[in-house]
Amino acid sequence: VAPFVGAGVNYTKFFSESTRGALAGTDLSLGGSWGLALHAGLDFKLTEKSAIRVDARWIDIDTSVRLDGADLGTVNIDPLVYGAAYVLIPAEQGFGTCGSCRLESPA
Repeated sequence: VAPFVGAGVNYTKFFSESTRGALAGTDLSLGGSWGLALHAGLDFKLTEKSAIRVDARWIDIDTSVRLDGADLGTVNIDPLVYGAAYVLIPAEQGFGTCGSCRLESPA
């Protein structure tokens, strides 16, 4: 088992916004959002080149909302996203190592 964590930047672009119910027929617009993204999970080794990955991601999404041109303020969405996947591990990296994180012995 190989745990991992990561952090980065997320950009979310909303498109095809639509309204229903009491807002049907209005023009809804959500702005783009830049924010922090965190990622953690576990890789369960199947072979030297493959694993099953389970992970969770948290994404900071704060977007401006306009309805019929009127500014309604900001919506904080901030989802937690869970996943499971079959992953292939590059041969040069090997299971449980980070290709860019290899420790070099001092010269």
